[in-house]
Amino acid sequence: MPPLLQRTWTAPAPFEHQGEFYRVVGAYADIRCQQVPHMPIYGGGGSPAAMRALAPVVDVYMLWGEPLKATAAFMEEVRAIARQTNHPLTFSLSTRPILGRTEGEAWDRARRILATITARQQGTVPTPQNDGSRRLLEAAADKEVHDSCLWMALALATGARGNSTALVGTPETVAEALVAYYDLGATSLLIRGYDPLADAVEYGRELIPRVRALVADRDAARRDNAAL
Repeated sequence: MPPLLQRTWTAPAPFEHQGEFYRVVGAYADIRCQQVPHMPIYGGGGSPAAMRALAPVVDVYMLWGEPLKATAAFMEEVRAIARQTNHPLTFSLSTRPILGRTEGEAWDRARRILATITARQQGTVPTPQNDGSRRLLEAAADKEVHDSCLWMALALATGARGNSTALVGTPETVAEALVAYYDLGATSLLIRGYDPLADAVEYGRELIPRVRALVADRDAARRDNAAL
């Protein structure tokens, strides 16, 4: 699908396409992408088949919040596949930060969220079929908290459906944890909260400025090292 989508966005004249899944006759987009050559295409998947299908064609490979060691290894697998076709790509990583003014306040809030979700599940947690969710559950079974503050209990409570791992702590702690993924190569950091509106306000005030400052420091240090 990505190559067909790219062609739809960029073709200067109507075209035809016939493949295994799509058949197109006289396709032409009157509305063009403002970005050149087109908007970035995001995609992700945790299985070997997903990596083989997506790594050669997507612009941004999407990841969930796994432990840093596992994330670095997975990124290298994706990069190795992309290198076979000289395809440049970057990574995004999604987590669900839970913030507090103190570490204790953040963890108290996290446990309240877990209790609410557990009560809603009524004891029924689906068994995931996708490799990405299985990877999260394996990490959760290994340890409840990985690295500095990656909390896996919500993955267990939900059957790891979707983006279900949380970074828990003060804005300073969570910002450092997010930038650790940036250091691995995740140049897009996607965050959403369990209380969407209130969390969005708090992220904007407390978390995002800290992340930006840390990223700016990292980038400046890299530029200085490159100039030596």
